[in-house]
Amino acid sequence: DKDRIASLGSTQVQSFNSIAALRLRSGTTITNAAKTLGYYSAGDGGGNSFYWDSTSVATDNGGTIIKPTSVSGAGRWLAVDTSYINVKQFGAVGDGVADDTDEIQAADNYAGPLGLPIVLPHAEYFLTRSAALSSSVIGNASKIIVAASSNFAVFDFVSPSGKSVCGLRFEVQGGGTVGNSCSALAVRGETDTITIEDVEAVGFNSGIYLAGNGSGSAKNASFEVLPSPTATSTPISERTIEWQNASARTVVSSVESRRTV
Repeated sequence: DKDRIASLGSTQVQSFNSIAALRLRSGTTITNAAKTLGYYSAGDGGGNSFYWDSTSVATDNGGTIIKPTSVSGAGRWLAVDTSYINVKQFGAVGDGVADDTDEIQAADNYAGPLGLPIVLPHAEYFLTRSAALSSSVIGNASKIIVAASSNFAVFDFVSPSGKSVCGLRFEVQGGGTVGNSCSALAVRGETDTITIEDVEAVGFNSGIYLAGNGSGSAKNASFEVLPSPTATSTPISERTIEWQNASARTVVSSVESRRTV
């Protein structure tokens, strides 16, 4: 990619079509700002703005921290706005075909410790294994798709207390059948709570797997699950979930290891 440079006072902003192109260029005291027009190509939704920090040795996370390939020591491109964590800015494709698991996980790894939500721009995201999340998720009416025969909790909230999930539809690719332990959401922890709004799951063995004594609330939630999943671990005690305007089309006994709600 040929660099495009715009001058703003004493700052020169370099423009790149992709993160790969950005990695090929280090900053200087003058060319100390950069803009990517996309993650893989211009217009793909993964663009971002960066500034050059010649002293930074932060680990490249593929999204908000970019280490040029020619740099062996200090010097990083750092995202200007770190309060909005968009999974496409971490490389998620969102075409329903490419595996976006690592990219969604990378976004959460950055956002979670900062107490920030991860944002999924409206698209279809394909996952091949669990994403262990500690951030709230803003879905923007996106689809989360897994392959038939999948056998994992798609969004597994390992630190869910006070978190929320909104604007998502979970589907099985091609309307296939998933494994006995496949759930759309999992909530870990003994006292953690989670809020779910405008979330739908179709074709899973459980809508939500409650692994501890946590609780939650749901509004405009619908979980159409497979009938009578088989428990695969020691039965668990009653959990309390407050449903508001929720539709539970199949409900399995709360003493099963994968309570369906």
